[in-house]
Amino acid sequence: MNKKIQAKKGTFKRLLSIVIKENGFKLLLVAIFMIVGTLANVKAVSTIQNILEEAVRISGITNPSFAGVIKLITTMIVFYIISISFTYVHLRIMVDVGQDSLLYIRGNLFEHMLDLPLNYFDTNKHGDLMSRYTNDVDATRQMISQSLPQLATSILMMFAYLLAMLLTSWILSIFTIIFSGILIIITRLISRGTRPFFKAQQVNVGKLNGYIEEMIEGQKVVKVFRHEEENIKGFSELNRNVTNAARISTPHLEVEC
Repeated sequence: MNKKIQAKKGTFKRLLSIVIKENGFKLLLVAIFMIVGTLANVKAVSTIQNILEEAVRISGITNPSFAGVIKLITTMIVFYIISISFTYVHLRIMVDVGQDSLLYIRGNLFEHMLDLPLNYFDTNKHGDLMSRYTNDVDATRQMISQSLPQLATSILMMFAYLLAMLLTSWILSIFTIIFSGILIIITRLISRGTRPFFKAQQVNVGKLNGYIEEMIEGQKVVKVFRHEEENIKGFSELNRNVTNAARISTPHLEVEC
């Protein structure tokens, strides 16, 4: 039991070590582009304040010159273009990182499967095994190429915006920090309730895949004994279980996002 718990706790670290080992240079580029894109985004947002101040300043002048406003707007557009460009590039690189990591994981998974004893395949459904290669591996790819970059970008933007807010108004900054802390607590409470639903969804998907594979392999037997109606009822029940689990887990995910 303790070995299983230790394995689960060390899984994320092992995954990160694999990603870093296989894509070290690409991750360095991602970090650089991510930092530049985040700083450009923060600078573009802070330029809006300068535009408003300049507009207010010239509003009382009889013959105002809009050169200053146009210059600030141009600066803001340039920073937004830099932010969008660098964000696109680092996300595109992370897609390659995710696919390369996926290739490595699938290869190791297949080699490990060949070394497993026969009783493992007798005690586990084929659908569960196929789910490891499809759903679980694809979920890992999404985490590497999407979730991790979004998490890193969000952390960078949080500190950058926090610094900008402190320089602008420390009172509003304290209010924002308190409100953000409350949101984090609520999100953690929701995430704890989400785990069982996602686990149930994965279990049901594995059962459904196993049932489909068994029915396809045994199609001749099904035809001989005229078990079509029973198989349709069994498939409908498993399909409904997957749908119900997804309906429960998806709203929780949307609330967390």
